[in-house]
Amino acid sequence: MISVHPYILRALYQWICDTNLTPQLLVDTDNLEVVVPKEYIENDHIILNISPTAVRDLVLGDEYIMFNARFGGRFREISVPISCVQAIYARESNQGLSLAQFDMEQPHEAGDKSSKEKSVSVSDSQRKAKSKPSLKIVK
Repeated sequence: MISVHPYILRALYQWICDTNLTPQLLVDTDNLEVVVPKEYIENDHIILNISPTAVRDLVLGDEYIMFNARFGGRFREISVPISCVQAIYARESNQGLSLAQFDMEQPHEAGDKSSKEKSVSVSDSQRKAKSKPSLKIVK
C-alpha cells in the first residue's frame, strides 16, 4: 500500500503557501538517513522552514524531502525521509497536522474474522441510518 504521508505533506505545503504563511516541518532526527545540520538539533528533533523564500530546489518526493538552505550563512543540502517528518504546520498560526494520526494499520489478512465482522457491522449501521428521500413543497 502506498503511504498517504507524501500526499498530505504536499497538500498542506500548498495550502500554507497559498495563505501566505510559513510552512515548517517537525523532523525526528533519530535516523541515520536524516541529513540536517547537527548543531541545530534539539532533543532529537529539528524544525525546518521550507517556505519558497527560505529554500532552493525543494523536492517534496514520495520517499524524501530534499532542498538547499542557508544555516548560519552557509548553504547546506538537506535530505529528510518522509517517514521522519512528524508534522507540518504554519509558523504564524500553528495550524497544520501531525502525520502520526495518518499512520495506517497493517492491511488485514483475507481470513481475519474480526476485520470482516467490523466491516459488516459498519455496513449494517450505515444502511439503518439511511432513510428514504422525501420531497417537501415550499411555497
